[in-house]
Amino acid sequence: MSFRRLLRSLPLSVALTAGSLLAVANAPQAQAQDASQSGKTFVSDFGDQISTIINAPITLTEKRREILPLISKNVDIPEIGKYCLGHFWATASKEEQEEYLDLFRKVLMHAITTQIENFQNISIHVLDSTPTRFGDKIDAIVTRPTGQPIKLSVVTNGEPPKVVDVYTEGMSVRITQRNDYRSFLGSHNGEVKQLIGAMRKQVASYDTENNKPGTQRS
Repeated sequence: MSFRRLLRSLPLSVALTAGSLLAVANAPQAQAQDASQSGKTFVSDFGDQISTIINAPITLTEKRREILPLISKNVDIPEIGKYCLGHFWATASKEEQEEYLDLFRKVLMHAITTQIENFQNISIHVLDSTPTRFGDKIDAIVTRPTGQPIKLSVVTNGEPPKVVDVYTEGMSVRITQRNDYRSFLGSHNGEVKQLIGAMRKQVASYDTENNKPGTQRS
């Protein structure tokens, strides 16, 4: 796999699931209750709160500023990043692991924040919860004024809960991303440093995008 194709894959995945990740950010500790109910409460209560931020009459910059720390706190980005790297995680040096996770966080955050404006006036409808070996899998539907509803499942784990995966139309985002990374690394001698180098270029391109005329959004 070429890195150009790899770069397209993550934003595309997140474009489909950004609303769900935003919907479950900033969850507080749940009251003592059974695990499945805790996961549903996590998604339902804070889906409403994040929808409020997205739909608020404030600038796009302000929305991004409010949402970023919520994602950092309540989405288990390090765990997702390790999973996406698969068995290559064990072959990376400590320094490579640290830089990879930092770059993974930046790529994920960028992909999410660039989708905020596409999720105006969304509503999150929580359905069922099913325990799995990875955590509670909560089914939900994201509805928007235009476009078809998005069927998704949010997997949460830990106490307090954190998001560890999202499924859209039955497809796991982290499994999809892991497969893309595996394909890329398989064609680059399994060298994590090659992936890191490409991710550095991708992150550097964000500054170029932001400095283009007309890209500064108020």
